[in-house]
Amino acid sequence: MKKIYFITKNKYKLEAMRKRLESFKIGVENVAIDTPEIQADTCEEVAKFSAKYAAEKLNKPVLKADAGLFVEALGGLPGVYTNHFQKLLGPEKFLRLLEGEENRKAKIVYVLVYCEPGKEPVIFADGSNGVISTEPRSKEGMLIDFIFIPENSGGKSMGELREEDPELRQKFWGDAEGKFAKWFVEQ
Repeated sequence: MKKIYFITKNKYKLEAMRKRLESFKIGVENVAIDTPEIQADTCEEVAKFSAKYAAEKLNKPVLKADAGLFVEALGGLPGVYTNHFQKLLGPEKFLRLLEGEENRKAKIVYVLVYCEPGKEPVIFADGSNGVISTEPRSKEGMLIDFIFIPENSGGKSMGELREEDPELRQKFWGDAEGKFAKWFVEQ
């Protein structure tokens, strides 16, 4: 079985990654180290820098994930700063930024970056288009869960989808893990 080291401090992300990659016979070990998060415009840039840093520091092949919510009317914000907006504003205050705004188009981006020591990172990305709700639409979760309604979700937010069926919610993040796993197995 091939093995990679997933850089995360989130036990739920770790278990989800293990579950997704086990069918490809890829073992996932966790390394919970701090990696620098550069200021950048894309999730790809942030994850790429962190993965390269971790691969060199640990001298091991690593996998690093990053995600963001990009709202058209806000010029792409919160983007790579989605977690910061969650902590600083939460869904109610965030939605006030869009009061009276007719353009509620948005997208979520999920990026997975694989890097080996001494090599350039390889990027696998996916996500969904959708809209921002006018009010929080979930009982718990992160900003995206409360306010992002993906296309073809029956009008349900990411949080409502998770409450109904966690696997259903996952499909709207896309399949960056599957793309990575197929590539990795072929290497």
